[in-house]
Amino acid sequence: MIDWEYLIGLADLIGWYPADLYRVSFFELTAVLAARMRRGREADEARRKPPIPDDQLDHYFATRNAFLETQGFKHCA
Repeated sequence: MIDWEYLIGLADLIGWYPADLYRVSFFELTAVLAARMRRGREADEARRKPPIPDDQLDHYFATRNAFLETQGFKHCA
């Protein structure tokens, strides 16, 4: 038995219309969904900024604190 509500939900996740379900199999639908999820995860990882290396932390905090002081804030460190 086909769970149409589940299939329509999957189609909605990838931007398809329910009429598209008549032209594809369940396996094609899940393969497209998996590929889009994988691309989304890869894009999220690419957007993340790498952590600041330990040898640059002192320079980072000195620059940040100097900037904050010019804006009227006092640093605690």
